[in-house]
Amino acid sequence: MALKTQNYVFICLGLAMALGSLYYNHKDTQRAREASANYVEVDSSSINPENDGKLVLIKGKLTTEQTLSDADFGIAKKAIKLERTVETYQWIENCESEKIENSKGEEEDGALSNCSYDKEWREELVDSSEYQDSRRSNPSYQAYSSKSFIASDVKLGQYKIPEALLKNLISSRLDLAEEDLTAGSYSIYENYLTNSINPERPNISDIRVSYRIFEPTEVTILAKQVGDTLEAFESNDVKLFEIAAGELDGNTMVKYVGSKSRTFRNVVIVLGIACAAFGLIGKTRTGKKS
Repeated sequence: MALKTQNYVFICLGLAMALGSLYYNHKDTQRAREASANYVEVDSSSINPENDGKLVLIKGKLTTEQTLSDADFGIAKKAIKLERTVETYQWIENCESEKIENSKGEEEDGALSNCSYDKEWREELVDSSEYQDSRRSNPSYQAYSSKSFIASDVKLGQYKIPEALLKNLISSRLDLAEEDLTAGSYSIYENYLTNSINPERPNISDIRVSYRIFEPTEVTILAKQVGDTLEAFESNDVKLFEIAAGELDGNTMVKYVGSKSRTFRNVVIVLGIACAAFGLIGKTRTGKKS
C-alpha cells in the first residue's frame, strides 16, 4: 500500500510540475505581449515629461562617481555593484534511513544509519548539533558574512537608476590578484581571500572570501518613467522592471523579457517528466507483483 501511495505521489507531482511550467510559459508570453504593446524608446540624454507613466526603453552606459569600499578587506572599486561572498569550511552529514516493515507490512523509514561526512565550503553556517557523530562539529559564529554594496548615484544619461533595478545586474568575478589588499592575516589562493594556514588543506572553520563586480558599462532598461527616475510598470497583472547587459533594440529586449523563466521552465519540465515516469514505472511493477 505504501509503495502504491508513493507512486501516485510521484505521478501527481509530475502533473503539478507540468501545470506549473504551462503557467510560467503563459506569464512570459503575457509579459512579452505587454512590453511590445506599450514600450516607447526614448533618448536618455534628455527627459520628456510627456513620457511620465509610460513604459520606456532606454539604453546607454551606466555611470557613477562613487567608490564602493569593503573596509574589512581593503577592497575599493569605482563600480555599480560589488558583492562579497563569505564561505566557511564545514562538516556536512549525509545519512540514509533504515527501511523497516511496520505491523501492517508497510515499508517506512526507521532510524538514521550509514552516515558519512564530507568537508565543504558553505555560505551559510550548518548546524551540527544533531549530527550522529558528535566529533564532527561546525562553528556557530562567523566573523564576516556575505554582503552587497551598490552605488547610490547611478545614472543612465539624465535618468537616476534605482537600487531595486541594479540588484538584478549579473556581476562578474573580480580578479583579486590585481588588487592592492590590506587583509591582514588573509592571503590570496585561487582568487579567494583565505585565512587557511595551508589553503590546499583547509581546516574546519576556515574562511574564504570572493568578490563579484559590475563596473560601469552599457545596458538596456525597460521600466516606467516617473520624473527623472524609474519604477515598475504594471499592466494587466504584469509587472515590467527589467535591465539587461548591452545595448539592445526593442525587439531583442521584448524577446529577453519573454524568456526570463525559460531555464526554470525547462528544469521543471524535465523534473516533471522524471517524476511522472518514475511513478508510472513503479505503479506498473507494483501492479504486476499484486
